[in-house]
Amino acid sequence: MKKIPEEKMKQIKEFLNSHSREYGKTYAQEELYEWEIYEPLHQFILSSIESAYNTKDIYQPYYNELLSWFDVFDRSGDPYVGFVDIIEKKVGSLKGKNILEIGCGPVPALSRIILERMRDENGKVDGTLTAYDPDLVIRDEELPGVTLVRSLFDEKTPLPTDALIVSMTPVVEAAQVICLRVNKEKVAGIIKLGIVEGTEFKAKLDKEGGYGIMVPSFEESNYSGKDEEIISYVGEVKGKSR
Repeated sequence: MKKIPEEKMKQIKEFLNSHSREYGKTYAQEELYEWEIYEPLHQFILSSIESAYNTKDIYQPYYNELLSWFDVFDRSGDPYVGFVDIIEKKVGSLKGKNILEIGCGPVPALSRIILERMRDENGKVDGTLTAYDPDLVIRDEELPGVTLVRSLFDEKTPLPTDALIVSMTPVVEAAQVICLRVNKEKVAGIIKLGIVEGTEFKAKLDKEGGYGIMVPSFEESNYSGKDEEIISYVGEVKGKSR
């Protein structure tokens, strides 16, 4: 089994301990109790993160976000870097964009990578980036340049002009976002990793008109070693599809 470097494990342990109170308020902590596991979540994550590091599962965000945040992954194999590469492949440079990450998780590793791509040659962030999740545990000063919102994204959430919505956490359904938002306010695009199966969801994918066209595709992942399913929506701006 591949080991996490000792110095990195020390950093992760210090982080988890310093944010233990915040982790204890998350949905995942409630799930542990439901499974009759009464260990504090931060300790549970620490005890199993090395196993997760070797699993290479794209859908284990509580582990992967920490492994990315502390640069345990090589950049070429970091799942968040890979997803940002896909986003740029679909929409071009992220500089100047107004980006919303929905379901960023306790540690917004995806937003950290996106922020890097939004900086100009002088290091200034070009555009806006907001990350939404009620389970955010990091403090505002730990990711300067990103607006952290500790709540769900819903129909009352204000949108910037030509918002680009991205989501990597599988709990968040792109179809829900489309139903709530696309008919009401024009967005520049939605790009999401993974699709929740189901006939109702698939029907929304096939529907044009008010929902626009949802395009599922498979993109190669250097992290998992397989093709991951991506759903993307190219929105309508000023009444014209693009």
